[in-house]
Amino acid sequence: MRNLSQMLGMNIGTLRYHVGILCRMGRVTAEQNSGGMRYYVGVGTCSDLEKILAGYLNEHPKIRIINLVLQHPGIARKDIASRLIISGPNVTWHMRSLIREGIVKSERDGRNVRYYLCPDVKEHIMAQKS
Repeated sequence: MRNLSQMLGMNIGTLRYHVGILCRMGRVTAEQNSGGMRYYVGVGTCSDLEKILAGYLNEHPKIRIINLVLQHPGIARKDIASRLIISGPNVTWHMRSLIREGIVKSERDGRNVRYYLCPDVKEHIMAQKS
């Protein structure tokens, strides 16, 4: 809601009122997720995967991590941290939600944990890019 308010240059209270009307009319769907409320145009126009990925577009560390794992399958936490200039624990914190949502999967390789995009996520992202 805050991002939409800033993009439109509209008071957040006014925006909430109008989005509420659109929700009651069925033009907008509101859904609670781990990052807060997300709003989608129409009903049934987005798959669950599209909703999850769209939610991460405004979370810059997560979308940067997703892009890095897409470019370097099997990348380790240490490499992600050094390439994105964030701490290792910060990478782990973001990875927990990405794994929980089914975006990324992890595999232990000795002392390291390797990260890969889930196949359906990779296919979806590649289709969107083309």
